[in-house]
Amino acid sequence: MIKADCHLHSKFSPDSQENFENIITSAKNRGLKRIYFTDHYEYNNPCLPDPKDWLDLERYQSTLHSLHAQHKNELDIRLGIEFGMQPEIKEHLNEIAKKYPFDFIIGSSHTIGGNDVGFDATEYAKGKNQFQFYQGYFEEILACIENFDSFDVYGHIDYIIRYGKYETKDVDMKAHHDILEEIFKKLIAKGKGIELNTSGIRYKLSQFHPKKEILQLYRSLGGEIITIGSDAHRAVDIGFEFSTAENLLQEVGFKYYTLFEKRKPTFHKLGQ
Repeated sequence: MIKADCHLHSKFSPDSQENFENIITSAKNRGLKRIYFTDHYEYNNPCLPDPKDWLDLERYQSTLHSLHAQHKNELDIRLGIEFGMQPEIKEHLNEIAKKYPFDFIIGSSHTIGGNDVGFDATEYAKGKNQFQFYQGYFEEILACIENFDSFDVYGHIDYIIRYGKYETKDVDMKAHHDILEEIFKKLIAKGKGIELNTSGIRYKLSQFHPKKEILQLYRSLGGEIITIGSDAHRAVDIGFEFSTAENLLQEVGFKYYTLFEKRKPTFHKLGQ
């Protein structure tokens, strides 16, 4: 049984209002033994131009340090972060990663060419068919992987399916196979991994992020590092569908899931 949630958001993130105590209580009630707060750091995001909307890293670090000490006998609380990756902010994010004692860093693409996917997707999608829209997102991910080392896993690889006004919300594996393969080969060569993000079901999709076929491709290429996260922005969603996620990973061929301590991976057997 998976006892750790590696992707959680609190009121430190601009898209969450949840307080720490609610999250911690919910995690304990669900039998979790470890959680990683991975609040958003969206530096240079066009929808968050005011620095006051960025993550207050000093206060965030000190708050989590205090919570770790307070709850350490019942719940292992770890300092994580979710970087909104963009190729042009490589140096800034590298500096942040070195400055703070993170246990875990998720790299995620929430923008394409400077456009926020969630808010500007309609504008960016103009004149593009579904293949072009999705391919542009995967090209953005690939550019970030090629330019960055300051992350441990890449988050919600097929997050793009939430957006764009298309009849289907699905990645065509035949159409996008080559770029996904290149993404995974580069991640594996760098010693990086991906996450299985269970939030897709909460967004009324028929899948987790990424879907089974993408997980199978990653595994077939030798991918081993994989974390499980709910991407919860509310306490009620912590540990969401983790039993289903564990079964899926085993079905695809994973024997272990991954946790991080001081940015180093540790492997834990599935099904125990």
